[in-house]
Amino acid sequence: DDDSAPDDDDDATPADDDDGTPANDDDSAPVDDDDSAAGDDDDSALAAEVYPGSFNMTLSSDAAGFCGTWTTIEGDLTIAGPGVTDLTLLDCLQEVGGDVYVSTTGLTQLGLTSLTTVGGMLTVESNASLANLELPALSNLPGGMEIHHNALVDLALPNLTQLGNTVIDEELWLQDISDLGSVSAIQGALSLGDPGTDPADQDLPLLGSLTGLSSVLIVASGVTISGAGALGNLEGLSSLEQVGDSVIITDNPTLGDLWGLASLATIGFQLTIADNPQLSDADQLFNLAEVGGDVAIHGNPQLVLPDPGPMMTWLQGICAGTVQFWDNA
Repeated sequence: DDDSAPDDDDDATPADDDDGTPANDDDSAPVDDDDSAAGDDDDSALAAEVYPGSFNMTLSSDAAGFCGTWTTIEGDLTIAGPGVTDLTLLDCLQEVGGDVYVSTTGLTQLGLTSLTTVGGMLTVESNASLANLELPALSNLPGGMEIHHNALVDLALPNLTQLGNTVIDEELWLQDISDLGSVSAIQGALSLGDPGTDPADQDLPLLGSLTGLSSVLIVASGVTISGAGALGNLEGLSSLEQVGDSVIITDNPTLGDLWGLASLATIGFQLTIADNPQLSDADQLFNLAEVGGDVAIHGNPQLVLPDPGPMMTWLQGICAGTVQFWDNA
């Protein structure tokens, strides 16, 4: 009882105690409970919905019976092995408190249609048949995601609102990042491709669109776009205003301009634009207001950047480090 009335009622009125209605009951009887308080109520049904610890799958059938009892996993969810070909038996799963790890499965699509929250990181790697990564209900992914070595054609998380560090590379069939919901801030880095990879071995050779990133205003750490073989522009980043660390744009063979960076005002550390053979227009950099480190623009044979010239003068005025141009047109 949490009021002055001599009854077992959980509101300020002296009524509604264990009366057969689904309202306002907080007593020791196993009926009529409608709150989540820890004391003297019937919370056992709620507790039973949480699977204690971590849940591991190596066969699709390992999830048989899961949805009859649980909707939440307290720890991690690990799905690994070619014996996992379907996740329909986890259609009821709404929340994972830890990480979700999906590796070396026989899945062609991820499923998990009811999953709304992953407390840790989502890792999807080395699934040779996985062509579709769509999580239609997922809204909270604060630990971010790492996506590598699958057969993905598209990536769509249409209800996403919270996203941490994001790494996507070695996806040879990925054509589009079509929908990352309404994420306005990535609380970490955005890394598309690995600039350390040999340019002849493009990480993302078919990637041609970043439309799913159109709502992103802030990236807390750095932005890397490297080895995107079909990317003609950066229009998917048209809302981006602030990057907390470096911006690295390298080895993108069809990138012709930087129009998608027209809103970018602040870069916390370095700016590197290098080895983009078709890049001919970088005028969008005149919209920058601050660069916290060095600027290096080089190896872009179609890009005319006089040294000295207007672009050099502009960047020197807003840059905390050095500004260097070389091996451009």
